[in-house]
Amino acid sequence: MKKHFLFPLLLTGYSVAAMAQDIDPSDLTNVYTQAALLVGGDSTLKPVTMISGGYDNGHKFAFLGEATFGSKGEDADNQFGLHYRDSRAQYFHVLDADNGFIPSVGVSLDYIHQKSDSITTNLAAIGTVVGVNPVYTPGFMVFPIAAYVNGDIKASGSKANVDGASVALAATRQVGDSGAFILFWPEYQKLSGDGLTVTNTSAKFSLNAPITANKKMWVNTRLDYGKTDIKATELTTMKSDNSQVYMGLRYFF
Repeated sequence: MKKHFLFPLLLTGYSVAAMAQDIDPSDLTNVYTQAALLVGGDSTLKPVTMISGGYDNGHKFAFLGEATFGSKGEDADNQFGLHYRDSRAQYFHVLDADNGFIPSVGVSLDYIHQKSDSITTNLAAIGTVVGVNPVYTPGFMVFPIAAYVNGDIKASGSKANVDGASVALAATRQVGDSGAFILFWPEYQKLSGDGLTVTNTSAKFSLNAPITANKKMWVNTRLDYGKTDIKATELTTMKSDNSQVYMGLRYFF
């Protein structure tokens, strides 16, 4: 079975929607109360929940929680199970930038935990995402994303305290008049510390479409690809690449 060593960071590919009657998840700086269940191609289960609200000054916020569960053993990729693999908790804050070029800005605080037979990670991240006015990107909505990451990685009985940065550029494009959209999300991340350097390059591509007239129920499909290089010493290097397909349903309250 292929080992996975990925750092899901910030908003990932999960669409969030705006607190308005017209549900539009293609704008990643919008927030909504929602719940989803995604199923991975390796039989993993990923429940996702988000609770959102607003402040008197017009700012919006959301609390997000998600986790991944699967089976253990040689045939784990073909069986559903509830063995814990990873989780993430996030606070997301959105404000109106009142700027013609960048109308909205989001700030996020994340805690990410991953556990496998060989590697355990505990990471915290603070990041920002800005929405570029689509007037300047005809046909697309573009969202530059950056984050500072700090935490520790445990492997082979040793622990390394690491920090670094992650940069990404998400782009969405609506397809037809139903509100359906595609999302493309390349990301680069580098962490280092205590003789350990981890470089992760990844990309996500997803198609999201409403399946009810009120746009409260959506179907989500997503393809993830990631490549990770882990360098522990001048003589020890581990490389891995993996791909994953997710399908699931998302409901906006």
